[in-house]
Amino acid sequence: MPLGKRSDCGDARFAGVEIPFAHDVADAMQAELLCGFDFVVAPLVDSAHQQPALELPPGETAAPRTRRELMLSSAQWGGQIVGKTSEWIHPDSSDADLAARSARALAQEIEWASFLGLQAVVVQPPPRLGAAVNFARLVNRALEGLSHMALWVKLPLAAAAAAPAAARRQKQERRQRADVEAGASGSGGSTQQQGQQQQEHQQQQQEQGEADQAEREGVDEPRDPWDDWQQLFALCERSNLLGAALEVPADLPPAPLVRRWLGQPLKALLLPTSVFGTNKRGYPVLSRAHQELVHLAFAHGVQVILTGDSKHRVAPAPTAPPPPPPSSAPKQPAGGAEGAGGGEPGDFPIVNPGESHALRPYWEYLCYV
Repeated sequence: MPLGKRSDCGDARFAGVEIPFAHDVADAMQAELLCGFDFVVAPLVDSAHQQPALELPPGETAAPRTRRELMLSSAQWGGQIVGKTSEWIHPDSSDADLAARSARALAQEIEWASFLGLQAVVVQPPPRLGAAVNFARLVNRALEGLSHMALWVKLPLAAAAAAPAAARRQKQERRQRADVEAGASGSGGSTQQQGQQQQEHQQQQQEQGEADQAEREGVDEPRDPWDDWQQLFALCERSNLLGAALEVPADLPPAPLVRRWLGQPLKALLLPTSVFGTNKRGYPVLSRAHQELVHLAFAHGVQVILTGDSKHRVAPAPTAPPPPPPSSAPKQPAGGAEGAGGGEPGDFPIVNPGESHALRPYWEYLCYV
């Protein structure tokens, strides 16, 4: 059952797949479409070229870093491809040169995607989106110049697990208790032991200072992606062309924290192959919580994008040869469809090349989730 034509969820495109950069995007896309996916998410520029696409040193020539726009028709660019910006882009970097190059590259890639006629582009945010004011300014400026293309900001569904400062404090408290016990038992120790204890005490004070500074800077406190999204959405004047693409983790947050995203312009769920488990037959399966999440996405018109390489090696089902035609069947006229093609197909079975695709088991699972 093609996911793009589900009878229970309308006719929107639901299932896509992320592919690496390929100069021949037509062949790369064809393999995924034969597998059953409705669209692909492809990088706009080769990730190896960490420079604005139009800036090269004088006299230097480079291989094409973008694709020729004539490889595909405008309908294919607009209906079967979602772009993705380069992951190295970091407009809020402390490195001034990297920040400047990133700003120019981000603007150029969005303009290139708009020229191709894409419907949407997945934008990779900086590591600390809550403090990425320059990134928000660039996205807002790009949205002002767009008329139809949407920008989907990639966000984690849940805050990443951090190394909390409390763990460091517990470690320091254990050291302090050990020092107190050692001092009580060896109060008459030598001068060498006292010097060693004093050195350890200074080291503990230094670690405590670093921990306090990290807490003040918010390094160890994981920010809620919801807060980052609300801040970016407000700075971009709540544009109707700005959406969220949430990356699904292996451990889902509580259901209320998931359902709150339904009130936002949620456009896609990025579903890594690493979150799939394995059943007794070796096929990929999702946990009950992940199944409910995917079903919720389908029910609300949110597209699911499969990311990552296949983690399950499932042998394709053997293809049985077609049964021989009955002897009493009437023969086709010479001018019929089969006669025009050169006669009966004979012993050559018609095989769908997409059935042997490495991601085919994942697609089949999503069809019936």
